[in-house]
Amino acid sequence: NNWIVLSITVLVLLFCLQITQFWWAKFSYSVTVRVDVLAVILAGTGYVGYKMGCQNENNVQLEKSSEAKAKQSHDAEKKKVQQPRHVIVSQKSMDKVDGPIETSLVADTDATIDEEVSNDDGVNDTEDLEYDDNVDDSLIMNPLPKYPGRKGNGIDCWSKPPDTIFCVRGPTYLQDRIKIPSKPAPFKCRGVEVWNAEKAPCHIARHPSMLGGDLHKEDTFMINFVLPFGNFVSYFAVPPIEKMTPTFADVWTKFLKGDKAYRDARLKMLVVCREGPWIVKKIIGKGNAPCVLGSCIPLEYYFREPTEGKKAIYEVDIVIGDSKLANNILNMVQGHTAAMTLAFGYIIEGVSDAELPEQVMCSFQVHHMHLKQCQPLPPIVLDT
Repeated sequence: NNWIVLSITVLVLLFCLQITQFWWAKFSYSVTVRVDVLAVILAGTGYVGYKMGCQNENNVQLEKSSEAKAKQSHDAEKKKVQQPRHVIVSQKSMDKVDGPIETSLVADTDATIDEEVSNDDGVNDTEDLEYDDNVDDSLIMNPLPKYPGRKGNGIDCWSKPPDTIFCVRGPTYLQDRIKIPSKPAPFKCRGVEVWNAEKAPCHIARHPSMLGGDLHKEDTFMINFVLPFGNFVSYFAVPPIEKMTPTFADVWTKFLKGDKAYRDARLKMLVVCREGPWIVKKIIGKGNAPCVLGSCIPLEYYFREPTEGKKAIYEVDIVIGDSKLANNILNMVQGHTAAMTLAFGYIIEGVSDAELPEQVMCSFQVHHMHLKQCQPLPPIVLDT
């Protein structure tokens, strides 16, 4: 190939010289080309052709090498991923206490999610699960498994994030507007579910399938996102009031006793995009500007205080479909969830020195969710 390029280049050059000689002889003075100059031109042309050929050959070899490495990596990943069975009942160890309390005033945002989750509580949650071999493997079953998920690849699962990633109002916020990393949340996550439904129901705690049928075994605070395509529900164990800090016990009691307007003005949500496309991170922000949910999205409250033989259930429904702003954000984020890790934190706003510093009430994060593969909500007629 190099010699062909060289030969063609020389022929073109000689042809151009002949034309130039003919034109110059006819219309002007004759031209004499020195042999040594012509030799230099030919040598330079040959060298350039040789280098171009070598570069093309190197590019082809690099391309073949990259394809071979990609195929090898794909084959290794394929062998690594196994096909386990699906969960159909509750996870008994979801509500176990997390690891030691963090005392650092600055969140370690550079730590990887693998490191954080592996140090969460040291429990292998798959040991306490029951399985059904007859369930469709293409569906994501509920409750979602804890990280790293049924396949061990960190996909379609949830975990507990470090609460220090959420910035809340500090003890002197009303004077200096300074926010600080939150202390550990007092409400521990019991589980997370994502259901597909043609008409997503409100007051979903009435459904017997919630949390694998174990919802009513503990006092529970739950957040139910009522989405256009289904329900996104998270569950949190409510500890006895005496186990809460005095400041948080005060704001929690006021929240329970307050009317709808009071609750709408106090309940805040912080979302942190820990993994994902830059455009989604730009939309969501850095996790230091919470949203007062009741100011932009309709909220519904279904609170049942504990009675003899029944545990307390405090359900908050966030009706996304009734908010144009929330729908626009959902449409932008929905197509990227398979590439994202999203952390959610909920806060009761402190508006006086006695209610500060704030503290994240409860939190969780979901990893790489494939929403179209979620399990359909079992049909049932709910009491009105």
